[in-house]
Amino acid sequence: MHPTTYHLHLTGQVQGVGFRPYVWRIARQWGLYGWVNNSADGVHIVFNATADTAHDFAAAVIAQAPVLSRITGQQLSQVTDQVFTTFAIVPSDEAAIPDLLITPDFALCAACRKELHDDANRRHQYPL
Repeated sequence: MHPTTYHLHLTGQVQGVGFRPYVWRIARQWGLYGWVNNSADGVHIVFNATADTAHDFAAAVIAQAPVLSRITGQQLSQVTDQVFTTFAIVPSDEAAIPDLLITPDFALCAACRKELHDDANRRHQYPL
């Protein structure tokens, strides 16, 4: 029996906010196989699951999305079946004209600020 493959496409402010590592972690927790990547039109997640699991996983990804993200669109669809043996972050697809929200610069977190001012830290006085 071949696994059923689903594609979840998310649009909005979903790049530059830690979305791919977040999806990777949650997919691993759910025991799902597939991949996630960025493209010019958002984040794409392709994975194997049952119909119920696919819908529940999509809902969880959206409900628990990184704090700095802002999802403006979502589409879950069944696609041609593929077999995956792991879950991976695959290289970004940059072949199309961008259609996404740009992530603004955010203030330094407390840990980053501490590193910046710590003489013993390799990031001392290096804000980038």
